Amino acid sequence: WQLVKELKEATGLPSAASFKHVSPAGAAVGIELSETDRQIYFVAPDAELSPIACAYIRARGADRLCSYGDWAALSDVCDAATAAYLKDEVSDGIIAPGYTEEALRILKTKKKGNYNVVQIDPDYVPAAQECKDVFGVTFEQGHNNFTIDEKLLQNLVTENKELPEAAVRDMIVALITLKYTQSNSVCYVKNGQAIGVGAGQQSRIHCTRLAGQKADNWLLRQHPKVLGLQFVDGIRRPDRDNAIDVYLSDEYEDVLADGVWQGVFRVKPEPITAEEKKAWIASQSGVTCGSDAFFPFGDNVERAHKSGVQYIAEPGGSIRDDHVIRSGTTMSSPPRTNTTWSWPLQACVYSIINDFSAPIQSVPFRGKGELRTPYQATAAANLFLNCHVPTESAAQFAACEAAASLPRNGRSLGTGARKRSEMNMKVLVVGGGGREHAVIRKLRENPEITEIFALPGNAGMRKEAVCMRACGRKPCAYPSVPKTFRRL
Repeated sequence: WQLVKELKEATGLPSAASFKHVSPAGAAVGIELSETDRQIYFVAPDAELSPIACAYIRARGADRLCSYGDWAALSDVCDAATAAYLKDEVSDGIIAPGYTEEALRILKTKKKGNYNVVQIDPDYVPAAQECKDVFGVTFEQGHNNFTIDEKLLQNLVTENKELPEAAVRDMIVALITLKYTQSNSVCYVKNGQAIGVGAGQQSRIHCTRLAGQKADNWLLRQHPKVLGLQFVDGIRRPDRDNAIDVYLSDEYEDVLADGVWQGVFRVKPEPITAEEKKAWIASQSGVTCGSDAFFPFGDNVERAHKSGVQYIAEPGGSIRDDHVIRSGTTMSSPPRTNTTWSWPLQACVYSIINDFSAPIQSVPFRGKGELRTPYQATAAANLFLNCHVPTESAAQFAACEAAASLPRNGRSLGTGARKRSEMNMKVLVVGGGGREHAVIRKLRENPEITEIFALPGNAGMRKEAVCMRACGRKPCAYPSVPKTFRRL
């Protein structure tokens, strides 16, 4: 209940959360449901809903599978509209500052009268010091009274300083949700509701991926093919949720197999293809991502962007903050507010042939974010090693005049180049993130590359490359790199 109390204090809107075990499956503020929201949350088109009912419906709708058997938390008095919706959901209990008579009458019929109904004193003030005994050891700490509100979101570190009010609200929803979520945790929010919570993972990137997968699933529930699913009459809500989840997964055949689909659907639906999923998610935008600690690498930003994230709030404090910010992230601020996302140069590989005596030739992997992940970086390194540039990737290399002189399959399109077997090649990789590290690892597989340099590199690259700090904390300017490297 502390979560929804703080959320209402920070936003001024009725707030609700759906808790399972020690973490929220979802949280939201009381914004009116759209027609699509009503459809994906199983709300009748003509149902009259109060703001607090909208808040709980949206909170539970973040991840309906995880909310199965939840505890509902409401910032405001529970009314009949909220109780009526809860009556048809599988839930173990509710906590709220009060209940209307009609709401209590409805809730008393749930679970044959065994449904847990708790009334919290909204004016309760906890003790300043908290204690917990664990296996004979007593831990003490002060109560977490840290306030999360819009004043916390003033440090905009990106060039774009525009932060819409809706993004501020969503950042507050994300950060307060994370305050009461088992760490490590990452939360994706859109339109005032959590749409993906990745909790309790030992690795930050795994939190980001888990939350992103849940957000993707929430976005896909609004795909026309999903909205068009025709369920058999009388199907239970949990069975509908499970069917949709399986239909959207790679195991969709489990629910579309003959003898199975007839028990779920009136008409056998066409599968939603991987290409359709990817295209639908790629068309989404306006999502906010929050993290309960700093992002150590830019790969978190790259993964978040795939789920339509445009705004990120995170504490900062990593030794690689400069790289994370260059990747499009912020310290408690948004990345680009436009939907086209302006990505910087992601990775650049320079080949130095014959002990620096030949001109430095370069293959910059550029373009509109075509090289965003370590996996794509490894593929790009393969192209570099094989001296082959496929036609469909030509856009990545268009900005580099020297690319044409690189030898391909032992022959050169230019003049004076030697066969690869005769080369004494040294390679410079510009950057200091996961993509560049992936490139270095791939390049090390080629015995003809005698030495690898990284500019500026990072601590993890030092065992595999010579790392140099020639550009300070600013991004290395592409045109000046050859001159800088020769001087070194």
